[in-house]
Amino acid sequence: MKPTRSLEERNQLLASWLEEGNQLLSSWRGARAQIWLFHATHVKLAICLSRFKEREACYVIATGCRRIAGPFSWKSADILITRQVLEQHKTPQYTVTDRGVGFELVCDGATVTRGAAFLPINPFRGFSIENIPRK
Repeated sequence: MKPTRSLEERNQLLASWLEEGNQLLSSWRGARAQIWLFHATHVKLAICLSRFKEREACYVIATGCRRIAGPFSWKSADILITRQVLEQHKTPQYTVTDRGVGFELVCDGATVTRGAAFLPINPFRGFSIENIPRK
């Protein structure tokens, strides 16, 4: 059985992960950002940071997404993740922001990772635009 971490140890670990994630994001400052994937059932969202002709990308993965405001894609990204514990809920809330473009995503968790740049599978395959009502 794994030993349980104290609340203070967990908070220190989360703060360390958040700092590492924000350091990685700072190295991608100036990249192109875009909403990359969204899963409505699991309320997950991915933001992709990419640079022209680079095979690697940086991804912000958010879970428990509650609210989003701002553009779907933008240039010169400067994304920051913050964490706060809401007293009324006693649970952490994460905010992914890029103040330069007015982007804000409020969620239950967020992490940053690097990976291969790729195009997601088209989730709209099979939908016909012919069925969309027009004026």
